[in-house]
Amino acid sequence: MGMLGAALVYVGFVLFMNGLKTLGKLKASHVIPMNLFTGTLIVAGAIRIVLFHGEAHPISMLCSLSCSGSPIYG
Repeated sequence: MGMLGAALVYVGFVLFMNGLKTLGKLKASHVIPMNLFTGTLIVAGAIRIVLFHGEAHPISMLCSLSCSGSPIYG
């Protein structure tokens, strides 16, 4: 399973946990660590792909990093 497959498994599990929290079966303190871990994993994977598989020119790498963060932060 590649990086995409692992990320989708974690996202699915987080969605399931968030659904249980919404139904009142879990406390928020039980769900927050998994949400943070999954978000960190996905952002780190995106940055890794941009840095190690992107163009070698520093300006293009900065542009790629700023573009990869825009759907996440805004």
